[in-house]
Amino acid sequence: LEYFRDKQKYPVLFVLGANKSFPIATSIVRFLSEIGSIPQMIVIGIANTKPIRDFTINRSKKIPNSGGGPRFIRFLREELVPEIEKNYRTQSFKILSGHSLSGLFSNYVMFSEKSLFQAYITSSPWFEWEDRWFLKLGNTFFNKHQAIKKFYYFSMGDESLLKPSLTSFREMLEKGVIKGINWKYEYLKEENHQSNLYMSMYNGIRWLFKDWKLSEETMDKGLEAIKNHYKSLSVKFGYNITIPSLTLNDMGYRLLDQNKINKALELYKYCIKLYPEFWYAYHNLGYCYQKIG
Repeated sequence: LEYFRDKQKYPVLFVLGANKSFPIATSIVRFLSEIGSIPQMIVIGIANTKPIRDFTINRSKKIPNSGGGPRFIRFLREELVPEIEKNYRTQSFKILSGHSLSGLFSNYVMFSEKSLFQAYITSSPWFEWEDRWFLKLGNTFFNKHQAIKKFYYFSMGDESLLKPSLTSFREMLEKGVIKGINWKYEYLKEENHQSNLYMSMYNGIRWLFKDWKLSEETMDKGLEAIKNHYKSLSVKFGYNITIPSLTLNDMGYRLLDQNKINKALELYKYCIKLYPEFWYAYHNLGYCYQKIG
């Protein structure tokens, strides 16, 4: 992992219900980042021993232990997130992922907390809680708490119980009742409530970073085109994104295979400027000089 080889900062994925979700999230992030489809990320799993207490905002008369969501939000905002930012090299771009009841919680956080997280991935959010309490918050709530410049992926499987409420929320997004969100909805008819967790984590992360991967066309245009690619990503995600060291190294190999020695030389010099401790670049720079003579 590049985290242990450089001094760069990384976006963070916070995964609720980590007992099931954490191994899924880490395997997906590892695989997709290794093939260059997404950035490497820090993944934080949050295990919840009492999900009904932690993930419900309003107290149910039928369930006395419910309604602890506001306190759990304070824990995220005032304790957990600051602790992670203090102890790890984190970027300002943070993602919150939730499934079922924690998906409902994530949706509420998206509106109630303007800057805590910048992206949300929710699978089968349980909008049925307390007779569709979340949807009944109404236009006044959503207009007051505009989710400005947020990325939002949500989905459901073959779940007839959830379909009416998720359809209503999707229509609110389509009609512009809720503004400021870059969103995508998927109906995954081959999945059920449980299996949708895995597929939505994968699809949601892929959708969020759909522009991340360098195309061969961009690579063939050279270093300036690659710089521009990452500049556009920086604008999209709201933080400075430098070209990963391994991406530069792989691009150098590509140029060497094409016998474009001078361009490879230029690229490895730039790589050393960004990553002075990345020894692969020095090795390959020496190879370039050897080829030039």
